[in-house]
Amino acid sequence: MDEREVKGGALASPVTVGAVAGGDPCGLILREKSPLNLESRPEHLETFITENNKFYVRNHFPVPELDLSGWKLTLEGCVERTVDLSYDELLRLPSRTVAFTMECAGNSRTFLNGAKGLQWAAGALGTAQWTGVPLFEVLKICGVSSDAVEVVFEGADSGIPTDDPSIKEAISFSRSLSMEEAMSPDVLLAYKMNGEPLSALHGFPVRLVVPGFYGMASVKWLQRIAVANRRFHGYYQTVDYAFLNSEDAEGARRPIKSLQVKSMLIHPHESESIVRDSRYRLYGAAWSAGEIAKVDVSCDEGKSWHAAKLLGESVSNCWRFFEFDWVAPSQPGVCTLLTRATDAAGNCQPFEHDDNCGSYVINFVTSVHVNIE
Repeated sequence: MDEREVKGGALASPVTVGAVAGGDPCGLILREKSPLNLESRPEHLETFITENNKFYVRNHFPVPELDLSGWKLTLEGCVERTVDLSYDELLRLPSRTVAFTMECAGNSRTFLNGAKGLQWAAGALGTAQWTGVPLFEVLKICGVSSDAVEVVFEGADSGIPTDDPSIKEAISFSRSLSMEEAMSPDVLLAYKMNGEPLSALHGFPVRLVVPGFYGMASVKWLQRIAVANRRFHGYYQTVDYAFLNSEDAEGARRPIKSLQVKSMLIHPHESESIVRDSRYRLYGAAWSAGEIAKVDVSCDEGKSWHAAKLLGESVSNCWRFFEFDWVAPSQPGVCTLLTRATDAAGNCQPFEHDDNCGSYVINFVTSVHVNIE
């Protein structure tokens, strides 16, 4: 493995990782060595589908070593019967393929200026086609009790969170969905990514995928599903990946869930040099938990805004690319470019970060500065 040290900040050296835990990431940016966390480069995000080896990697603990011959998925809790499914048994169940844009809840954290956590720039996201068994199909097999409230998902990865000294023993990465959320036909127990079996880096052999939610909801290396008759208060549900709600008494924290509307420029990149008076195609992507309705572009620090052209077909829970034909200024200097997206539900990208979300849900309008020469 050939890795170059990262010194922090939004820009970092690419890392070539050869055959790491069943994957072969192509020039991804190293954000953390142990556990391994890798960010997609801007050029990896130019197409609707992100290639598997160019898709960002988010790990909280070391990648578990799993063998299909001994792997099973246990479904238990408030059910009529406990079920253990082998990989082959899962593959024999009805399946479907769903495309959606997955984004780490901490993506763009470098724009928060010193916030704790992995210093992602804007590349902790990607879009893939996921193939698997709808979760409701396996819940039908075990028979959900009438008093069920939530479904808890436990991964095979475990460890002690480094940012919470109160935790002394290893915990598994676990999240939950409400029964209503869990019964969506788009929520899958996925075993393929873009038509290929999952690599270890992306959750081999089976992971949960939850379209419209931030990436932490899509639990990797799935080994246990527990139907519960009470709310789940696990660490990654109510402590980390949670936000303060001013309407709740005593500072209660709620789990972060739905993607918020957001956009980014892919071209030009930060500090790119552009010839004055030249025509330039601004190109970027916008996404939300639904569909993108419009993207506006400003080339004068927000003084004026212009509608960008949306490209391709609108697909629910997937990003939409956009372009804008821009004529660079006549005068040399630094030019500030902004983009702002609005989704079909009328949600518009904010100009300021919501502090209640801490270092997560970073969807406020950010700028790209280019040099006019």
